Amino acid sequence: MPNYIKFESRRRALQRFLSLPVMKFETVWFPILKDWVDSNFEKSEVLYLAIDRTQWGRVNLLVVSLIYNRRGLPIYITNLSKKGNSNFSDKKLCPKL
Repeated sequence: MPNYIKFESRRRALQRFLSLPVMKFETVWFPILKDWVDSNFEKSEVLYLAIDRTQWGRVNLLVVSLIYNRRGLPIYITNLSKKGNSNFSDKKLCPKL
């Protein structure tokens, strides 16, 4: 039983850390992504983005990914408050990258 308690304690601590106001996707991930893109791509190089809506049970996510080496690297994720397909107004919620 002690291992389970330790796991739950660490899980709650991680949840509290990730829910801090400064731990927003835009403030943490975007600067890292910008530096990586600036150092790995030419300014004139074409970059491809994929937009995908995924639903897992009650969680409905809109994910924007950068295609790199035939893989999608998530660069923006948002939780859609509604069920079903996303529309253009949902996609406009993504910040300018």
